[in-house]
Amino acid sequence: MFSYLKEYFKLYKMSTVENISRVPSDNICENNRIEEDLQLILRPLNFMQGLFFCAKYSIRGKSITCTTRGYHLLRVICVIVAHGYNAYLFIVNSIAFWNNPIASSFFYSSLCLWVSSFIAYILYMIGDSLNSIVNISMSHLNIVLVLKIQHVLSFLRLRRSDVKGSIICSWACVIIANILSFGWIAYFCATAPEINYIPIITSYASITYEINVIYAFTLLNLTTKMLNVCINEFRTSSCLKASENVKYLHELFHTYCNILEIYMIIEKTFQHMVSI
Repeated sequence: MFSYLKEYFKLYKMSTVENISRVPSDNICENNRIEEDLQLILRPLNFMQGLFFCAKYSIRGKSITCTTRGYHLLRVICVIVAHGYNAYLFIVNSIAFWNNPIASSFFYSSLCLWVSSFIAYILYMIGDSLNSIVNISMSHLNIVLVLKIQHVLSFLRLRRSDVKGSIICSWACVIIANILSFGWIAYFCATAPEINYIPIITSYASITYEINVIYAFTLLNLTTKMLNVCINEFRTSSCLKASENVKYLHELFHTYCNILEIYMIIEKTFQHMVSI
């Protein structure tokens, strides 16, 4: 078995993500079927991202497709309007802060609050804008990522019981993130002298960052599960006959290469979150 793999390594050249050629959308749609088990993992994440027009793809029935240019344009408009309004509120509050006299005992604490608000606004604006740009520019890779995961799941014959942990993790993390967000909004509404619904909406929209983190974590968890199953398949393949073993190892090694590419695509599509 190992001699076969050694020869296979010489013949097989594994392409990196940087060299993946852009496949036309028509070719992607030829085999875009997503089974229910994988949909259960992706559904809460895609739903939350869709609320703010930043979904990475569209899943209808059992088919996955790229989001349209009109959808991308709507996302860009929402980002401009939301951050433009936040900038307007920040400027108004800054003018009021510097024009109104503040007691010396509260000046430095108020100044620290103003500086922290400025830094938080800049970081959120950069992060949200960068995330939108990455989603639009890498919409093709987002589709390829899901299709490769589905291909590996099908080949390894992983059932719902095998990916139950990823399903629970995805739904539980999204629910917890919403509980924390709504808890903060409830606290804000209870303590604020007056309620403005637009800042509340833009504040809730910041949950998209948490959803992205959950998305990356869930995919890494699922990919690690697939890798472990693939390694176990390598170990048990020696029980097959010689002719069957060579053919099966060929397919299994190709699946292993797909898993490595899944890891690289995850790194490429989420590396901006680490650099923010």
